[in-house]
Amino acid sequence: MQRTNFGVINLNLTKGNIKQDLLNFIKDCNIDYLLYYSIKSNMAIRLLNIHRGSLEENFNYSEYINLEINKECTINDVIQNNDLIVKMKEDGVKPLVEGVIYEIYIPVNINNNIIGCVYIANLKEKIGDINLNKLTEIIQNNIYDIYKLEMNKISYKAAIENTIFFHEVFKYKSPFMVNHIYNVASWAVQIAKKMNYSDEDLTKIYLAALLHDIGKMFVDENILNKKGKLSNEEYDEIKKHVNIGYNIIKDMFFV
Repeated sequence: MQRTNFGVINLNLTKGNIKQDLLNFIKDCNIDYLLYYSIKSNMAIRLLNIHRGSLEENFNYSEYINLEINKECTINDVIQNNDLIVKMKEDGVKPLVEGVIYEIYIPVNINNNIIGCVYIANLKEKIGDINLNKLTEIIQNNIYDIYKLEMNKISYKAAIENTIFFHEVFKYKSPFMVNHIYNVASWAVQIAKKMNYSDEDLTKIYLAALLHDIGKMFVDENILNKKGKLSNEEYDEIKKHVNIGYNIIKDMFFV
């Protein structure tokens, strides 16, 4: 039998910094906001949020837009027409970013199949000429990083949905937990926003907050629901939820 030569397949992908590249792009084109959405079936997933200076991030849609439910979202028109769409405040359409007066939606295609949508918008003035060739070059050079962002976002969504499912089961064990994790998650995200954390980090913080008490699922419900002061033994028992939770989530990709 002839021996197969061993070797390595090297794929030479251009390595860039997509966030910095897009930030430079919007500065050059005098644009306030640039968002990148991945299109997956009936879902538009916000992967990138780039904006100038200290502009606020007030979105009218969530990070994951269900296009079946949000039929009024202009991304549906982009998918249907597979062409650039311009919207102005006078059109009366709900923008992706609150307060903008001028929006442009640009489909991103591979072999004539739409895979994404670039959204650019301004708060006070119309958008002038856009260097589409430069924008195409940035996206093409960073397509692998965009793909990784997409996979991470899909994984986060699945993790959040699974966490909510487990919580719905757990709340019958401890009524105290009905709203607790959601309150913690909400406060954590609000604080992180004030600290200027990125959109991607906010997703991680939200998920981490949802999971912070997951170890309590394995603590005796009589201790969890006890009214009054815990004994030393009970307090030692409830403290175990920290290590239990750590062992559950330590190998998850986002930790």
